[in-house]
Amino acid sequence: MKVNGLWWYVYRAVDQYGQVIDVLVSARRDAAAARRFFRRVLSTLKVTPVEVVTDAAAVSAGVLDELVPSVWHRVERYANNPIEVDRSQLKHRLKSMCGLRNDRTAEAKS
Repeated sequence: MKVNGLWWYVYRAVDQYGQVIDVLVSARRDAAAARRFFRRVLSTLKVTPVEVVTDAAAVSAGVLDELVPSVWHRVERYANNPIEVDRSQLKHRLKSMCGLRNDRTAEAKS
């Protein structure tokens, strides 16, 4: 997503029912950002997840193995469709807002 003219990465955690658990907006897509996101999501949840679906970024696999070694990390094609469907709602909302001014407004929960 673009924030104030610069591209930022959006990490979203969505549960099995399609409800957004948490969102992180980061200037970089690296291990530190992934670790920060997964730690925040895992501290929010009351249970340890059995399955986590991400895109095929190698960073996610390493961080998940470090934080929750017992989790099944799925990266198969079409497995992340619920997350991508959530992205369309985000884009629809941002269009009416005429974009975002800073990363804090991007992380605000609705």
